[in-house]
Amino acid sequence: MRHVRVTECRVSPGGMTEFVNSVQQWERAALASAEAPEYHAVLVDEVDPAQVLIIEQFHDADHAARFDATGLHDRFLDGVMSCVDRTATSHRGYSLFYADGAAGKRAMFGEEPAR
Repeated sequence: MRHVRVTECRVSPGGMTEFVNSVQQWERAALASAEAPEYHAVLVDEVDPAQVLIIEQFHDADHAARFDATGLHDRFLDGVMSCVDRTATSHRGYSLFYADGAAGKRAMFGEEPAR
């Protein structure tokens, strides 16, 4: 079952440039890894741009654990968390049970629709 990690955070005042740079540097390293997430997204609130949602999707929990073993997830947290209000941050993991969309019932979050 797909494993999805969601981090919700609030970028500290004046910290958006550092936050963006930190995420970009991490993405370059993480996505080059053999254990890279299948999907990674950073969503910025349209009304309050300091409010950010970060989504990582892995094939399963074992894939996420292998990625964590590379040290890249800790590197991500160290870099990104230095730019945010830690008291306004939550970090959770989920099993993706079901997803549906306009592409059809076999569409899974972060994947191309099955044909």
